[in-house]
Amino acid sequence: MKSRTLTASLFASVALLTTVNGASIDAGRTSFANNCAICHGTPPDWIRPAAQGGANNPSAIKAAIRSEAQMRFLSTLSDAEIANIAIYIGNFNSSDSDRVFNWAEKQFPTLLTPATRSDNGFGYYYRFYSGTNVYVGTKDQRVFFYNPAAGSVLDVGGLSDYLGQAEAGGF
Repeated sequence: MKSRTLTASLFASVALLTTVNGASIDAGRTSFANNCAICHGTPPDWIRPAAQGGANNPSAIKAAIRSEAQMRFLSTLSDAEIANIAIYIGNFNSSDSDRVFNWAEKQFPTLLTPATRSDNGFGYYYRFYSGTNVYVGTKDQRVFFYNPAAGSVLDVGGLSDYLGQAEAGGF
């Protein structure tokens, strides 16, 4: 019972948060168009599978700029611009649920770990976090949290409520 109350409190407090490292999809879209699209296209076309590693991962983009001769001209980009590009790449085709999941992973990195891909099952669109053995999912425009050890599914709020927070946080 204590675990469920703590988890519900964590998700309830999410409504108070408005940014995620200051990164923005809109700013990333602009930076991508001005700096990356000439090679990667718009929408992003992954010339090499390794380019997908930049999704939500500014460190991977910085490493590519340092190691790939054709990308070295991008060394003048600021850390903020690179973070925005990473967020844009990571959320380019994301559904509303994925945007909320991505945002929640940034808000609760010790609870929702490791980051993973979404799946469908039992009427839910969800992510399973093997590091903590918990699920976050959506169904019928609602967000749910499931901890098998606690044995119940918690309705933690409307998808639109969390989507507003995800958008404000750059997702």
